[in-house]
Amino acid sequence: MPAAIRSPYLSPYLSLWLVLTAVLLSGSLFTLVSPATLEVWTGEAGVFEIGSAVGWFGLAAGLLALAFAGRDRRLCIPAGIIMLAFGMRELDWHKAFTADSMLKSNYYLDMPAPLMEKVIAASVVLGLLSLLGYLMVTFALPLLRALRRHDAGALTLLNGVALLIFSKVVDRSVSVAGDDWGWLLPAWAEHLQRAVEEPLEFFLPIFFALALGQYLLARQQPRGRYPLAAVSHHRPPVPVLTRLEQLR
Repeated sequence: MPAAIRSPYLSPYLSLWLVLTAVLLSGSLFTLVSPATLEVWTGEAGVFEIGSAVGWFGLAAGLLALAFAGRDRRLCIPAGIIMLAFGMRELDWHKAFTADSMLKSNYYLDMPAPLMEKVIAASVVLGLLSLLGYLMVTFALPLLRALRRHDAGALTLLNGVALLIFSKVVDRSVSVAGDDWGWLLPAWAEHLQRAVEEPLEFFLPIFFALALGQYLLARQQPRGRYPLAAVSHHRPPVPVLTRLEQLR
């Protein structure tokens, strides 16, 4: 039997190392970088914000290129459009053409904006939500089965979604506590928010790109949990006529 080599890129622990890297980076920024410098780095034109946008746009381009090449169009086309929207969100395009963010409910309920503007904005948001719903309906069961098998791509995707949710919770934590609840927070709380929110969001496209790469790599090998490269240590088979001649 040929020996099988498991690709190191399909280790189920690879995304955990990426999570640890993101956490260590956030902790280092909180302890080693001054609040003024960190405010510049995490600002709208800072390295993390621009880096996140570049990552989302690059991932969207890769997905749409795969779809153009005929690879997994049911996945790549809607996912590519959603990644493109994430990149636009990082550049604040969700409020560049409207009176306020089209992602906020109070824009539609309270903001005195033209009705047609709200209709167009709502159509865009509903279109993106429909693409997300399509992906969830189409790939939810295969994803659950992959998680039960501890497939690397599924675990990376799960860690990326968990990181996305956590980053959004951190993003809103200080403003909700201060504005809505009236808490007087210490200065280090806002510094901690900046050290966690933008760096974690910077890692999100990396997680999704890794999950996509692991998924495509696993598709190349239908057997087993991971693609296995067969390396044979046996001699090539001898033709039947050659065997008969050797027996004479």
